[in-house]
Amino acid sequence: MAFRSGLLVAASLLVGARPAPGTLFRAAAEGNERAVRDALRGGANPDEKVDSGLSPLIISSYAGHVGSVKLLLAARANPNLVNDDGEPPLITAAANRAADQIVPLLLARGARVDRSDVHGCTPLSANAQMGNQGAVLALLRAGARVDSLDTDGQTPLVVAALNGHVAIVQLLLEHGAAIDRVTRFGGTAMHAAALKGHVDVVKLLLSRGANPAIAAGEQAVTPLGIAAGAGHPDVVRALVEKVGVRTTAANGKSAMDLAAESNRVGVIDALLQLKASPEYGPVYPPLFWAAAKGRVEAARHLLEGGALVDGRSRDGASALLVASYVGNFELVKLLLERGAALEQRNPQGGTALRAAADAGHIEVVRYLLARGAKKNTVDAFGKRPVDYARENGHPEVAELVKPRFWFW
Repeated sequence: MAFRSGLLVAASLLVGARPAPGTLFRAAAEGNERAVRDALRGGANPDEKVDSGLSPLIISSYAGHVGSVKLLLAARANPNLVNDDGEPPLITAAANRAADQIVPLLLARGARVDRSDVHGCTPLSANAQMGNQGAVLALLRAGARVDSLDTDGQTPLVVAALNGHVAIVQLLLEHGAAIDRVTRFGGTAMHAAALKGHVDVVKLLLSRGANPAIAAGEQAVTPLGIAAGAGHPDVVRALVEKVGVRTTAANGKSAMDLAAESNRVGVIDALLQLKASPEYGPVYPPLFWAAAKGRVEAARHLLEGGALVDGRSRDGASALLVASYVGNFELVKLLLERGAALEQRNPQGGTALRAAADAGHIEVVRYLLARGAKKNTVDAFGKRPVDYARENGHPEVAELVKPRFWFW
């Protein structure tokens, strides 16, 4: 969240990186109540400011010095002063667990409940991020806008879900937070919780009626897709109970597809246990995605789960052809050891050897040749592997795949 930027300056002052010019400020930063009291009695300005616009109240709120905050407020310190990042004490207080005590004190002295910083972060968002339950409750009771948006397009509910604060999520929902609002960052609170693997938050949102099928962002990814790609089996299980295993999790991809291309073997195993087909993908089978991304372990788990080693996509591609083209030797080896047809062809007549030669993957070429791959196979364009190797500037490969005789 944006509010942390100004707090880093405050932290440097606390540890003495830069000397504070005023006695009162130093006392407030250290939480020295006696010194704060003495400075105020001596006529110190309770609203004196130092570098970065920090005031005694801003720094003592950040540091969690409840006693100093009380003394400063009693001396009529302004609870609405902000630092150079636009952060008032209601926001800086969020950095410390004492916020549950300090925020009500600030509100009682007239702190503006929705005063946001230069990044659009409100006190509610800042405290929701940090999990300050008492502070969040106080802000909500004081009328804080429950669905305020920061400049990243995140609501307090999304922020709380992203950070796994179940109690905060519950509070926000009880105060009317929009559960399925798609924010500017491209997702809902459930997307945020799924991304970080916060299964308790996901289950709470589901119990409160959140829609698990919302597709967000350019790739139209659902919470299930997010969880599968991020590698959170428990979240995947919770969501599959609601949406089923045979559902599109992103544009043209199933949850199994996303797990395969991200090498999330735990998710693959969980989906297989939930009776998901290792072959199901709206366009390409999951094994294709594992091959395209070079995910050896994902491919191994899919094959052990029953995936067809020579399964084809709608356009006729196979895992072996793709793995040969991307040059993943270990994956090519695994597929052939599991029975992939060495001389299988794509619709244009291209073989695995042609694919490897085309891309210049000499280790894969050597292995395919050692397995008996034919050098003289001609594709639909009248070309052999050697032609592709020469055209693409792979002379060493071309020498390897050059046929000795026209019939070999």
